[in-house]
Amino acid sequence: MSAVMDAVAYEPHEIADIFPLIKGPEFDELCNDIETHGLREPIWLYEGKILDGRNRHEACQITGTPIQSRDYEGDDPVGFVLSLNLHRRHLSESQRGMVAASIANLQNGGDRLTDQSANLQSASVSRSEAAKKLNVSERTVNNKADGAATFIVVNASAVEGCKHYSISEAA
Repeated sequence: MSAVMDAVAYEPHEIADIFPLIKGPEFDELCNDIETHGLREPIWLYEGKILDGRNRHEACQITGTPIQSRDYEGDDPVGFVLSLNLHRRHLSESQRGMVAASIANLQNGGDRLTDQSANLQSASVSRSEAAKKLNVSERTVNNKADGAATFIVVNASAVEGCKHYSISEAA
């Protein structure tokens, strides 16, 4: 079920945020490729939001390329995103630790400021389980989770209108 739409601006699903966005020359190369060849891999949607393909979506927006999308209808959206991204990205141990910490933090769903649920349809993932899935130590996951929480609390007031940085850049 693929839909082709022009200039559709989808929001990312929180599950998509477990992987970092690409930027700089790597993003420029993606834009050039999409402009030259079109969108070869459709964007995956879940609950009307981008589950996989945030970078492709942005590149399509920039290049004016029609967006193709598919709806994810499975029962493990986190596992789906991991399967699509773990082997095609060249993540460092530190980045895999951040992904694992993000997965473990998804257990409550929603925005974690209210009782809102993300309706993830998958069981909670412990830090230990996330570490195994991402091939990192539980200590790495704990350090990244604790560091991310500290970073978020310290910088919460400066979020609006700011440039996005990776954790390693911001540290």
